Amino acid sequence: MAFLLFSSLTVIYAGFIGLIVWGIVRSRNSSSSITSFQAISVIVAARNEATNLPGLLEHLMRLDYPTDKYEVIIVNDHSTDNSMEILSPYRDQQQYQIVDFQDEVPLHTGKKAALMRGIAKARFDILAFTDADAMPNDQWLKEINLAMDEQTDYVVGLTMLVDRKNKRTFRLKSFERIVYAAICAGGLWWRMPVTSFAGNHAYRKNVFKAAGGFKGIAHLRSGDDDLLLMKMMPRIRKAVFNFSPKMKMLLWDGDNADARHQTNIRRASKFRYFPVWLQSIAVFVFLYWLLFYAQFISWLVVRSYFPLMLLTKTAVELILLTVFLSRIKYLRLLVFYPVQVWLFPIQFIFYATLGSLGKYRWK
Repeated sequence: MAFLLFSSLTVIYAGFIGLIVWGIVRSRNSSSSITSFQAISVIVAARNEATNLPGLLEHLMRLDYPTDKYEVIIVNDHSTDNSMEILSPYRDQQQYQIVDFQDEVPLHTGKKAALMRGIAKARFDILAFTDADAMPNDQWLKEINLAMDEQTDYVVGLTMLVDRKNKRTFRLKSFERIVYAAICAGGLWWRMPVTSFAGNHAYRKNVFKAAGGFKGIAHLRSGDDDLLLMKMMPRIRKAVFNFSPKMKMLLWDGDNADARHQTNIRRASKFRYFPVWLQSIAVFVFLYWLLFYAQFISWLVVRSYFPLMLLTKTAVELILLTVFLSRIKYLRLLVFYPVQVWLFPIQFIFYATLGSLGKYRWK
């Protein structure tokens, strides 16, 4: 009976993956040529980021975009380190607004309060967001400009974690982010906002305001990316994933294992705020992967047709990853799949369980 259930769920799982693959295949790349430069406001909220800010500022200074068509707004969010000392010299730069945010925005918690202050200062309608630990490609704004055509209100790109010691993105953690990025890309084509990336997205200020800003999620420590996208989606004409390697955002990976652990719990804790359709998908995947491990253990004792279901599951996942990795031109990451086919589900189950308790620490 359990195996029949697992077999049925495998078919449903394969169907869901198939929809995501179809969304990725149908998603277009951004235009290959620029006919005009749109004005863009880059916004960064930074709290106690003295270690990362010099690198961010260095990369921002290299942006290849007309100087009269963009501005950079960096909000010093209640920092207690020397972040403001690092930022102060940039107050004299024509394209920079440095905001020393030490008060509060009513009803807004944490990063969302700082982002609201930055958005209020923005002069342009297109708002691009990244994090203080980011290393933007010099073509980043051009890629946003290419993707943000007259019908598009939301653009998101890949983020990858760089190891501080080896300076590499070719690692197991990068593969984990690829899985979520692939689902994000395919989901957007279906207007199903499954997730997003705070370190690499852009949207129109007028759509943000029309959706009520962060109202309804402003009290949460998390969700300035995915929950906001879900909230804005009914007012978004088109949301796209930009597959271009030039859109890719590199982020320094933190060396604090406990901080990463707490971040994973925080992200999983947002489940209760997801729309019902996404909660249903998350519960289905959670139960399916639990049954996957249970059937594997059972197969070790009593031989069954489990290998056939494993083959089906593996085939659709490999198709998904191959299609997505080909689009972002990073196919060699596929080498990590044989490990992640066993590790990724258990990690999902572990943090989904902890996240349901809603307890985590925040900096």
